[in-house]
Amino acid sequence: MNWPRMILFLSLLVWTCPSALAAEKECPGPGCPAVKGDLFKKEGEFYVIRDFAGNKVRVRIDKSTRLEGTINVGDRIEALVTEEGYAVSIRPLK
Repeated sequence: MNWPRMILFLSLLVWTCPSALAAEKECPGPGCPAVKGDLFKKEGEFYVIRDFAGNKVRVRIDKSTRLEGTINVGDRIEALVTEEGYAVSIRPLK
């Protein structure tokens, strides 16, 4: 493989990978499940939410999770979660 082709290939690879990873985490339309309840605990990259039925749901957060405002333990929140358990967004409930 010659250098110009290799450079072109690597630049396309670097340019397209972040957008491909972000696309995997997006909610699949209006069917994205919402978890509503109280933020029970923060465990590193995980939030544990106690839903209104008393079940504890563990969701994973990362740099691409949209956090609306400041979220503290004890707050009532709504998290939109992918099938893989990643939180796409978390917002306080009023």
